[in-house]
Amino acid sequence: MRVLFYTRKDYLINSGGDTIQLLKTKEYLERLNVKIDIVNDEYYSSNKYDLIHIFNCLPIYHVERFIKRNAGKKVIISPIYWDLTEYKEKVLSKVSVRRRVLNYIEDKKNIFLQKLKNNVYKFFNNDFEEKFRFCLNSANIILPNSQTEKNFFDEKYGLNKKTFVVPNGIDVNIKPANYENLKIKYKLPDKFVLSVGRIEYRKNQLMLLQCTQKLKLNVILVGSINHKEKKYYQKLKGYNFIHIPYLNQNELFSLYNKSMMHVLPSWFETPGLATLEAAYNGAQIITTDRGCTKEYFDDFAFYCSPDNISSLEMAINELLEQPKDIAKLKEKIINNYTWEVAAKKTLEAYNIVLK
Repeated sequence: MRVLFYTRKDYLINSGGDTIQLLKTKEYLERLNVKIDIVNDEYYSSNKYDLIHIFNCLPIYHVERFIKRNAGKKVIISPIYWDLTEYKEKVLSKVSVRRRVLNYIEDKKNIFLQKLKNNVYKFFNNDFEEKFRFCLNSANIILPNSQTEKNFFDEKYGLNKKTFVVPNGIDVNIKPANYENLKIKYKLPDKFVLSVGRIEYRKNQLMLLQCTQKLKLNVILVGSINHKEKKYYQKLKGYNFIHIPYLNQNELFSLYNKSMMHVLPSWFETPGLATLEAAYNGAQIITTDRGCTKEYFDDFAFYCSPDNISSLEMAINELLEQPKDIAKLKEKIINNYTWEVAAKKTLEAYNIVLK
């Protein structure tokens, strides 16, 4: 079987959870004798492949062009998607040029400008929705990462017969690096709060730093700066933290194990690969209550709301007073959320499409 993986253009230079999901799925599918190539060119022709597997639908204009370019091929989509309404309204509306333009137009209370505002809003919203529906309808099967995500697609887009849950995972074959070497290299404190993820508005590191400064806790942030949101990083500079732009998986696994806790107060997660990895390596975890996190982590995690710093402070204090039994969560992860499990389920979906 030959499969073509298609993803966003900047998947390597702006690496995120979708990058890891793509690369690990490729690695473990190849162990099952599936031949895979990766492209990020929407004009690439897929003639020599049995099917196409698209990862991440958010660069919707590129995805749409790629599907149209390869009309008639079998298409699998891992949308890695969550409803962005709240995030747009509470976060992006305050930082995006588009929203500032719309607010300016609205303030003018001029009939002509109001019509212009409506047309601009329609272009930026309905146009996406129309293209997104086209991509979903063009797919032979959709692979959400959770039952929660599946329910969203089934209810909003009526895709019941086309959705097949493939969970996210971790790599249980990775061995932690020597922690003492890391501690010396990066001058790490004895006790610290860890947060692994790309530095951007969605990951909400600013709220974490505001909270930990009040509680006088050391923080280590691991992750690259989103090249589209460099100004966000400037907002963090008034706080005390150590930033490590990149660690390999062996080093990360060691850092997870030595942390007081791993905290990810994002605006949504599906479910957050770093949180899965942290839990597997024995870290206490605090994660967002948005997205599909509760489906993965049950009562073995502490939760916070991304728009409520008090909820994060409460979660940290509860964790310090009475930690969770993380061993039970690790067992659940080993049984259900590994890349080996994900690859087998992905291959099952491929076989369904190729019948």
